[in-house]
Amino acid sequence: LLAEAARQAKAPDAAALAARAKFPTPQELARTLADADAALKARNWGNAIAAYERILAVTDGKNPLVLNNMAFAHDQVGNKQVALGYAERALKQASQNASVMDTVGWLLVQTGGDKARALQLLRGASAKAPANATIQAHLQAAERG
Repeated sequence: LLAEAARQAKAPDAAALAARAKFPTPQELARTLADADAALKARNWGNAIAAYERILAVTDGKNPLVLNNMAFAHDQVGNKQVALGYAERALKQASQNASVMDTVGWLLVQTGGDKARALQLLRGASAKAPANATIQAHLQAAERG
């Protein structure tokens, strides 16, 4: 808004304000990431989604942690297909990350997707993180179902 007001007023720093609005400082980005993570931990899914959307909008959109957390938050509010889309994007960036593999696998189970692929991902995640109780529970549920 400030950048637009400066542009309309033909302020000499309008271009600089517009550039700064488009690309936040590293400190602003870190603060937004901290806000997103805090919202996630507080189970405030709407605020988490909004913060992760801001991060994705001003970055290349390829950070697997941000994408996976966005998938998780969307999953929690029932947006399973949207969640799966973010999880698949995360998997493209971090195909061997146990948490990302688990997210995609579990979302495939929940959405009735490719069961063989879901099991493959969940078994791979389980092998990489055998002490992770959530991954183990997802694998067991997928194998039962």
